[in-house]
Amino acid sequence: RGATAAAGPPPAADGAAADFRLPATLAFVSRALSQMQGVGEALDPAFEFVGAVAPHVPEAKGGAKYAEDRLRRAFGLAAR
Repeated sequence: RGATAAAGPPPAADGAAADFRLPATLAFVSRALSQMQGVGEALDPAFEFVGAVAPHVPEAKGGAKYAEDRLRRAFGLAAR
């Protein structure tokens, strides 16, 4: 048998894959959000994390779009 290849992904031809770095803060926030989603769903299967958080962060969706979606849900209207 010949020598085995080094562990890890194969190098990219242009080296671009080796330059990617995920900021630690982004990874931490992503993990925290996914854990909150999981806990919410474990306590209440109908729980919608984004729906619970959206009123506190209207710029994430846009204030007008958020208000329109809330009104459509409240009155049972179909989304566009």
